[in-house]
Amino acid sequence: MAKKLLGWYDVANIIVTLLGLLLFDLPIHVLSHPFRRVDDKRLLLKDQIFLFTIRRTNYLLTPAALRYVTNIGLPESVLDSRRYKPYSHALFQEFVHPDATFRGRRVIQGSFTQPSVPAESDIVILYLHGGGYFSSSTDCYLLFLLRLAETIVRGGKTVSIFALEYDLAPEHVFPTQLRQAGAAYRWLVRPGSEGGVGVQPGRLLLGGDSAGGHLSLSLLVDLQQPYASAELDRRTAVNGTKHSIKPGLGLFMISPWLSLWHEATSFPKNECTDVLSRKFLLKVAGWFLGPERLKEWPPRSPYLEFLDPKPMIDWQGVLPAWVWVSAGKNEILYDDVKDWLETRKKDCRNGHVEEEIDLNESHVYAWLKTTEPGPKKEFLRRMYNNEEGENISEDDYKAIERIGKAILRRYKNVYGGSS
Repeated sequence: MAKKLLGWYDVANIIVTLLGLLLFDLPIHVLSHPFRRVDDKRLLLKDQIFLFTIRRTNYLLTPAALRYVTNIGLPESVLDSRRYKPYSHALFQEFVHPDATFRGRRVIQGSFTQPSVPAESDIVILYLHGGGYFSSSTDCYLLFLLRLAETIVRGGKTVSIFALEYDLAPEHVFPTQLRQAGAAYRWLVRPGSEGGVGVQPGRLLLGGDSAGGHLSLSLLVDLQQPYASAELDRRTAVNGTKHSIKPGLGLFMISPWLSLWHEATSFPKNECTDVLSRKFLLKVAGWFLGPERLKEWPPRSPYLEFLDPKPMIDWQGVLPAWVWVSAGKNEILYDDVKDWLETRKKDCRNGHVEEEIDLNESHVYAWLKTTEPGPKKEFLRRMYNNEEGENISEDDYKAIERIGKAILRRYKNVYGGSS
């Protein structure tokens, strides 16, 4: 997604914010470091400065300015790299639904060396990116998703990944994103003879991080009880029989945003060790909901609230049989994620809920690693295949590898050794 030119107000907003950071905010932050709580000194000072800079700019910049400075995805640098250029002709292809309801990217179709029809893949992933509903894009997630695909393909399975490019707030408010996610999901499972991709629901896996995790849960609630979409056509099921269209392989989420308004204990405790702050999340929630919905604060709709919804959500009926969630113990959303997981393990009697907690990591750490210039450059320099003995397990992206291995275990549990 190309960057759009900014208006004069947004340019001025960036300049004033950067000057304020350099002249006032950062010096004060550094000078006050010796007087902070012990909890706030868990990270090295240089790491604290980095996180503080992100938190401060997040809060001060306008949506357009934030979108501009955080659109760090340069797909050309990934696709033209030594690692992926031999396969780039079949990677990251754009798709637009005929009626322009939604669009996105086919990140990979089958495998790197032998692309195939997505409906024939062992695993098909619909990925919903994070960014607070106001920022980021599929461009920013290309390397993350290719690394995930590598792990799955090396595990002996073919995989197709569809990344949705949903419209962003505040220009597009709820339920726009839910409508687009629902339309994309139905398109994937609709038979090819009816204009769909023809993916069997049993091969489908839903994934998302941060706001993308929030949207994933909103979509699953919508699949059970449609809100923003028409009643799902049950004829999309296998053999035309009435059958659940929940993603049969399950759901994976990274640092999901579970409540737009709730404040857990980890919010004040971890604010100095995370890229997010409560003030910023409340601001972003306002952009996402729009002025009309803000009149009904706090939002308790089961399509928006996943910790204390009104009415309650039938999680047993909503969630697929396998749910995998990761979070960093240093992020402000940690307690929300932990509480949600503990409750789901109790009430999802027929399902399996897995978790991965990284003790020294912050929000969406698995994805953030792919944005660091040094490790990214070194990773892309290496060959994907076995040439020159460079097919190694890259330490910087181990978190992504663990997600891929969890998906492979899930596939094996469902289908055994067959494809």
